[in-house]
Amino acid sequence: STRKESSAASDVYKRQGRLTLLPEDFTVLCDGTELPLTRKEFEILLLLVQNKGRTLTHEIILSRIWGYDFDGDGSTVHTHIKNLRAKLPENIIKTIRGVGYRLEES
Repeated sequence: STRKESSAASDVYKRQGRLTLLPEDFTVLCDGTELPLTRKEFEILLLLVQNKGRTLTHEIILSRIWGYDFDGDGSTVHTHIKNLRAKLPENIIKTIRGVGYRLEES
């Protein structure tokens, strides 16, 4: 399991010591307790963490998470962000009106 060893360190992301993202398992821990995120919610959160401090447009989130051929619209992203916010311990996802979303700097 060379892949596991080499990716173990790089595949764990933390934020403010409260959230731990484990990409290989699609798992998010908050203070050590697993949050019940869907796979899409996890993928959006991971994308925001990887781009922390940068505003991601609805289009970027749609294309990265659902793919360029997805037939939905911005409300898909909005709904997933809303559900994600309800599960996170604090309001760390900031809405940039008319642009998109970003993870707040700690």
